Formats: sequence, C-alpha cells, structure tokens
Amino acid sequence: MTNPVWVWAIEHRLTGYSLNKAFHGPPSKDVGPCWSFSRYGRTETVLPDGRLVRIGGEYEDHYDADFYIYNDVIVSHPGSGTEILGYSDEVFPPTDFHTANLVDDRIFIVGNLSYPNVRGHKAQVLVLDITNFGVGRFDTTGETPPWIYKHSSELVEDGGALLVRGGRLIGPRWPGVVENIDDWRLDLHTGAGSALPGGSGRDLHSFEMMAVKIISFGFAAAFQIAPVADQRTATAFEPNIFAISAPILE
Repeated sequence: MTNPVWVWAIEHRLTGYSLNKAFHGPPSKDVGPCWSFSRYGRTETVLPDGRLVRIGGEYEDHYDADFYIYNDVIVSHPGSGTEILGYSDEVFPPTDFHTANLVDDRIFIVGNLSYPNVRGHKAQVLVLDITNFGVGRFDTTGETPPWIYKHSSELVEDGGALLVRGGRLIGPRWPGVVENIDDWRLDLHTGAGSALPGGSGRDLHSFEMMAVKIISFGFAAAFQIAPVADQRTATAFEPNIFAISAPILE
C-alpha cells in the first residue's frame, strides 16, 4: 500500500480533508473517505532498532464524509522512509482505541471500538509479528474482558501477562457504553484470562446486576446508519487526484 501520495501525507501529517484539498480531489460525500494520516485512537510503538510502528486508528466521526476506521500499520524507518501495510478485514478488522504492548518480536493489540458490526462479546486480541508484520488473532479462554476500548494495558510478571484496566465496554450485552470497573489479567503464554477480584470494583456478574453508569445510552444505535465500511472499494490504489479519495485498504 506504500505510495508517494500517502507517504507525502505522512510527512506533512495531513488529515483526510487536507490531503483531498491539496490535490483538488472530488467531494468525499460523493466518492467516499479520503485517506488520512491524522487519526484518533491510534497506537505508536518504538522498536529497539528505532523504527516507529503506528497501528490503526480512526479519522473523524460517523457524521463526517471522511470518517474511517483503519486496519493498517505504518512503519517509519529512521532516516530511510516509511512503509504502509494493509490487511484484509478478516485478518485485521478496523481497529481504534486499542492498546499495543511489545513483547520480544510481537506486539499484542488489545481492545477495539470499531464499527458496530465488528464488535463481539469479548475483547479483540491480535498479535503483530514485527519480523514479517503478519497479523494474527490471539485465542483467549477463561474470563476475558468484554468488548473494551479506551483502556490501559500493562506488562506484568516479567512480560508473561497483561493487566488490562479502565476503559469502556460496548457490544451486544449492553444498550450503550458502560464504564469498565474490573481489572483483567491475560496470560500471554496460554491465552487464559481472569478477572481480578478487588481490582477497580466488583466481579462482572455483580456489575451486571447493579445499576451501571451509562455513559451514553443509545450510543450504539447512533451508529446504525449505512456502515462506512460497506462503501469501500477493493480496486488497486493509483496515485492520482481521484484515487486519493477512494478508501482502499485491502
């Protein structure tokens, strides 16, 4: 997916709106979102060799013509350019407001907000192999967080586990967004998860039985419009003023 237009946008840290304006592209409301380097909910991980790995993120919100949730990886090499890596949705779903923790040659990507049709009953956990930049799902068992985002994740036990705290929960189990009050441990060797008693509050079952703090009731319903993801095209990118407005990520 690396191409001169997007690399130039990265160098100048442009939004989708600014990039489209710079090339006098067609209105995004007519042709779809323009690719954006500027994003919310993206992670940045510095590797031991100095490379900077940026993962996913979203640009703007559902009401904006350039709204898009990305499933790409941008690798910046010190003094030697930038690579933009794309993946299919099946391998790497559109991901934002996640965390990224480097463990040896792998980056564990935990959590995701994403589009409503992507969300499931338990947290998304992916692994990015920095030796070849392949992405794969990390299978989890036991007590794992529900669909979580805007949380924190900390390496513990000498890098053998992740401690997931805070953030927000959304998904099929709730009518809107709720606050995560539990701490969760994820074993990075076995994939086994467990809720930690006495973390931030109560166990999940008690939490569901009590009156929860609804952060924005009906939030999920507000996103039940024609999904932007359905508007994407799978054609190859061509660096011209018309192609830059096509949301091509596969």
